[in-house]
Amino acid sequence: MDHLERNLEKVKLQYIEEHLRCDHYCQGDKSSLAIYELDTDECLVREHIMRSAIFFVTKGQISLASMKDDNLIPAGHFYLKPAGSHLYCKAEEPSTIIRMSLDVDITFCNKLHIRDLKNHLTKTFTPPHAILPILGPLSQELEATRTALASSLMCVHYQEAKVNVLLILLRAFYSKEELAKLFWPVVTSDVDFKKFVIRIAAKAQSVKELINLSGMPPTSFNRKFQQAFGISAGNWLTEKKKEGILQEIMLGEMSVAQIAEKFAFTPNYLILFCKTHFGHTPMELRKMYSNRYHPR
Repeated sequence: MDHLERNLEKVKLQYIEEHLRCDHYCQGDKSSLAIYELDTDECLVREHIMRSAIFFVTKGQISLASMKDDNLIPAGHFYLKPAGSHLYCKAEEPSTIIRMSLDVDITFCNKLHIRDLKNHLTKTFTPPHAILPILGPLSQELEATRTALASSLMCVHYQEAKVNVLLILLRAFYSKEELAKLFWPVVTSDVDFKKFVIRIAAKAQSVKELINLSGMPPTSFNRKFQQAFGISAGNWLTEKKKEGILQEIMLGEMSVAQIAEKFAFTPNYLILFCKTHFGHTPMELRKMYSNRYHPR
């Protein structure tokens, strides 16, 4: 029996029926905080995340959909998935993850806003994701959060207050350079435009479709997109497709033809796309990941 289970034996949410009936009781993907208890080989999958989120791995070890060598996240670490991206993680052993979803306009404290972190990034910094350790004060706060969430305390007021506390701890115990590396995919000064693009992106398979949905002149759209996201709209959409395709290949539930249809590709073009961006065909990738995570 771990520390959380012992705590839950002593702590019980009072008047739970009143909480459940309250309009401010918030669960599921709409909540700002959530706890996931995954068994070995169990996956957590989300397509086109609408809100950027930090995932704190407090127990076990998870793997991400990635062609990089650093896609294993052990307990005691956390990472960020930006809005508009796909989420695929698999538990390599029994694991616990706490999700903290964030608004686009992130304020750590009255002295530090998300856009201020731009000054602490070098122009050559372009990692797929940054992984940071969970330091002592943050670990203690996450343990309390885990206990509360496991007790079904899902009040929106609690969640808002807890998110603010966790952001203050990030501000207090991590350098601005570390925060800049963590939040670099969402650092922007054009919050409204970024929210708008993320909302319409799920309906677009090409830059042309994205521009048509925006109702903006192509030149204006491309300029604003570059300023808000730091890359071109074409490269951004390609990255999203790479992420989504790799996720489907790793899940192993869809055939190559079905994956191609989902991403508006022909099967032959999907093979070419994978060879160009991953160096392997879809079936080679599927075999690689099957051998990697399920050795015989």
